[in-house]
Amino acid sequence: MPAILEPFIDRAYFARYGIAPESLFERLWQHDSDWVEPPNKRRGGWSGVYRLHLKGHAGSPADTLYVKVQHEHYTSSFLGIGREPTLNREKRMLGNAAQAGVHVPECVFFEIRGAEALIATRELKGFVALDEIQRQFECGALSRADLRRLTNAAAQQLAILHAARIQHNKPSDQHVMANPHTGEVAIIDWEMARFGIRRGYTMLRDVGILARNTLWVSPRERASFLRRYLGIERLDARAKILFRRLAARVERKVNASEARRQRRRSAG
Repeated sequence: MPAILEPFIDRAYFARYGIAPESLFERLWQHDSDWVEPPNKRRGGWSGVYRLHLKGHAGSPADTLYVKVQHEHYTSSFLGIGREPTLNREKRMLGNAAQAGVHVPECVFFEIRGAEALIATRELKGFVALDEIQRQFECGALSRADLRRLTNAAAQQLAILHAARIQHNKPSDQHVMANPHTGEVAIIDWEMARFGIRRGYTMLRDVGILARNTLWVSPRERASFLRRYLGIERLDARAKILFRRLAARVERKVNASEARRQRRRSAG
């Protein structure tokens, strides 16, 4: 089983808000309001995410933390050898992605105490999920040029990630965040990430998930995305094969999801 990571606290950050580091784990653990994801039972334990607003203090501007708390929540380690606390993997892969140059949330607190685990990251100010980008585009708040700029930025982030052999495993429209004003893209929620063995599969897996969750993006934007991801000016023969494989994978997954929905409706 992977080693449990050492506790981490950004003392300077909390000091700016007049928060003492002593007993901070207990204070964050016992907080019970403004749930973004209410505690839900899964994997034999439970997991939840809440938002913590910090008031401005001594010249420091107000800030917001997203705090994920888990109890008895484990995941299989790499190659299925043993298991580890899910947040242990999240903290490790968050650090690996940041080191590779991927834009990720800043972690200010992390600790695992027996079956209890907690991680706190700063809000990505100005960023919204891609489903909100879709809404803004469809209502005319964003132009097609804006959309292409953001999809290209997303491609660049995934290319950096995959060059480091890291597979996110769920880069959906909720986990890829974009800042429509700056054109930046960031990726959140790293608890399912792992190192990929084959880059081709890693690409099809992650890019396929993102494509499946952004079906509103036109084929032209998809081609632009793939060009930026591959670092080429035009789709060559190899890129066109990848494009077709990706499109086929997305179609299979979409059809399978629709078939499952139909079965559930029939059963109900």
